Amino acid sequence: MIHRLNAALEGRYRIERELGAGGMATVYLARDLKHDRAVAIKVLRPELAAVVGAERFLAEIRTTANLEDPHILPLYDSGEADSFLFYVMPYVEGDTLRNRLDREGQLPVAEALDIVRKIAGALQFAHDQGIVHRDIKPANILLRRGEPMVADFGIALALTQAGGGRITETGLSVGTPHYMSPEQAAGERALDPRSDVYALGCILYEMLTGETPHPGPNAQAVLARVLTDTPRRVSALRRTVPAHVEAVAAKALEKLPADRFGSARELAEALDDERFRHDPSASAAQSSSKPTLHLRSARPALAAAFLAGLVVAAVAFRALAREKPSAPAPLLRFAVELPADQGISSPQVGSPVALSPDGRLMVYTGSSSASAWQLWLRPTSGLRATPIPGSQNGLTPVFSPDGSRLAFIGPDRGLRVVEMGSGSSRVLGGRVVSLLDWSPGGWIYFHAGQTFGDIRRIHVDGGGVDSLPVISGAPRPVPEWGQGSTLPGDRGMVLTRFSGAGTSLNAAEIVVVDFEDGTVTPLAQGSAPTFVPPDRLLWAGPDGSLLTARFDPDAGVLDGPTEALADNVVTDANATMQYAVSESGSLVYRVGSVAGSIGSLVWVDREGIRSPASDLDVTLTVGLWDAIDLSPDGRRVALSLADGPNSQVWAVDLEGGSPPRRISYDGTLNVRPRWTAGGDSITYITNAAGETTPTQFWIRAADGSGTPSPVVVQEREVEEGMLSPDGEWVAFRVGGTASGRDIFARRRGEDEDRPLFSTDADERAFTLSPDGRWIAYVSNETGRDEIFVTPFPDVRAGKWQISSGGGAAPAWSPAGSELFFAGTGGEVVAVRFTTDRGSFVVSSSTPLFPIGGLLVGPNQTTYTVAPDGDRFLMISIGGEGRELVWVQNWTTGLGG
Repeated sequence: MIHRLNAALEGRYRIERELGAGGMATVYLARDLKHDRAVAIKVLRPELAAVVGAERFLAEIRTTANLEDPHILPLYDSGEADSFLFYVMPYVEGDTLRNRLDREGQLPVAEALDIVRKIAGALQFAHDQGIVHRDIKPANILLRRGEPMVADFGIALALTQAGGGRITETGLSVGTPHYMSPEQAAGERALDPRSDVYALGCILYEMLTGETPHPGPNAQAVLARVLTDTPRRVSALRRTVPAHVEAVAAKALEKLPADRFGSARELAEALDDERFRHDPSASAAQSSSKPTLHLRSARPALAAAFLAGLVVAAVAFRALAREKPSAPAPLLRFAVELPADQGISSPQVGSPVALSPDGRLMVYTGSSSASAWQLWLRPTSGLRATPIPGSQNGLTPVFSPDGSRLAFIGPDRGLRVVEMGSGSSRVLGGRVVSLLDWSPGGWIYFHAGQTFGDIRRIHVDGGGVDSLPVISGAPRPVPEWGQGSTLPGDRGMVLTRFSGAGTSLNAAEIVVVDFEDGTVTPLAQGSAPTFVPPDRLLWAGPDGSLLTARFDPDAGVLDGPTEALADNVVTDANATMQYAVSESGSLVYRVGSVAGSIGSLVWVDREGIRSPASDLDVTLTVGLWDAIDLSPDGRRVALSLADGPNSQVWAVDLEGGSPPRRISYDGTLNVRPRWTAGGDSITYITNAAGETTPTQFWIRAADGSGTPSPVVVQEREVEEGMLSPDGEWVAFRVGGTASGRDIFARRRGEDEDRPLFSTDADERAFTLSPDGRWIAYVSNETGRDEIFVTPFPDVRAGKWQISSGGGAAPAWSPAGSELFFAGTGGEVVAVRFTTDRGSFVVSSSTPLFPIGGLLVGPNQTTYTVAPDGDRFLMISIGGEGRELVWVQNWTTGLGG
């Protein structure tokens, strides 16, 4: 960046080094070549400059360039160069008030008052010229030999005037939350000098007490307190502060501009008047009751958008004066945009998001780099999420009632529990389709096996899996159940029940299930119910809206009117609504249209350009076990289509010349199909031998003729299988957990298994080269997943690590000249190689395109390569899903 800036500013300025970066600009130390002096150059962030526009910004900033006051840092120059917008100020050697406060906390009272008087004088001079600073804060107060100088005067005004309402589109705000006046926090653009007076009051308060008037864990919490709370009295934090100084701070920090000092001059004069007093009792009474700020009734505005793109939907400040002191806590909504590499894009059966009971933690299933998805933990007090160790490809997170643990479905479909404090985890059970709830009694409820009709539970402290009592009143012999929530005492649940029309929203209803007598009582049309103690029920309406009503858990009936909390909440093909709620009053949901399906087939070329793979309506309900494979001629694709809990293998003609042909008919789990080299048969993993029998590797003719037959029968579950191109060998992977996944081979017609990779490491996602001489696979033997290649079947003849820094999902080009895999940067990587004299030598490794929104799993390769090697047939999983809405105090304003 410095090299580019120097090229753009050649002959005028020479950038020497970066001094720091803020929300709006980056500051550089530079040399003014014409005057041979050190200067500070501030360069606006590119996205901000693009929204503001050079001509308008420079026109606005000229109105502030002539401010001349001993305590205002002058503006030397401004301009545009190579798309950069910049302005130039003197380079002041010294400190900022921010640095001073960070070191010392509190300043001597006399020094603090001296600084405030001088800042007030500078502000008064600017206000007399009709200029309001709008961003007074300690970081903008430079200390030059002890004398304060106000920097960035008029810059915030120039940005606001030039950019208008479009500023919020950049994810930034003009102003700093801790020092924003209530009217600025509420989104008012027409600010007067009293807004700067408020900010100066904040600085005075902080210099005296060592803390800001409205501290908070994050920007939205600070802004909420700015709008609703009254600061603690200065004397409660520092008893040596004179009474009249405390009164000055209290008056400067009044919520309503009319109750503050009318000018900066008045504030400075009050500091010199020891008789000055201000009675903040009315404000204190108001603060103690936390007045309601109704988002729906007040004028909405974007009050702040900051750092990670968090946008706070603020309420109009005028509502504050209208509300009664006895009102409940404010209803606030925050739109949260997840980082680009963490968007919710994984296949789901349950909700991808969970909130801790106290509302302080959010866990969501978001995309990651080398694998398809990952569980992310984001505190409400922080702006960044961190991955939960061991949760790669985890699904359906559910918090324990005390928030100390988290349950989720692991990549092997095992039920896992992780301790939030230590990060240690353990496996409770296997064969989980979806988690339902974790009850206060310690029971974790889940869909078991491969059917939504089988609801079971297991206690977190151990013991066997309990089958729940037979539920009567079902609309068919084996009912299908969706999302649900336990009732007090584990005596029953509120559940989604589907009619015979499938698992869509139109076929869903909410029912109350009594575990003691097995009765089922219809409650409402919809799905995904959640019981929130003591008496609230939330659920998805038939139109995709999030609904709520009072609910009597003892009688099992709704006990009040139904009200809508949100519209346009994402609801997938299994009528799963993507939301979570905490007992503390927090609610989070994913915004988007009702999804008709989770995945679809797309072609992706080497540049990353995507196009539909077929005119046919081929949609997938993607699960952990799905993969696709192209026939050798590239005209047909073998895939596993899921219908509710049942998955079957089909052969689909991509050109539409013939209808889809079903290959499997037995069992409820038929997945991971592969074509044989001749294109006449399809192999797949199945539980056709019985749901209590380990999955096996079968084969059947691709035209559907004949009967399927087993290729390998094992006592352990076979999870992957592939025939060698000459049909002489079969390679297969056994074990469904990370601690026991190994790869074996067997010559056809023989009974002896040859271990290829059977170690303490986790080996999986293997594929044989088109000539049958090599096998590529994933192993974590180095401590992370990497791609390895060995000769086949004599794996002891050599071994080469192909990826560097992590990799997943290897696939060979049909010509055998390239090996592809998913790299840690979140892209498909193409590796060219030579194989002279039995060695596997990599000649190049080239990133091709990003995999965001595409299913690329770590346990098997879920995409396939076209015969020409220039296109990839992949499963699209519906975009990045980056927008969430976070609601605080969601019950405020609801009726009975």
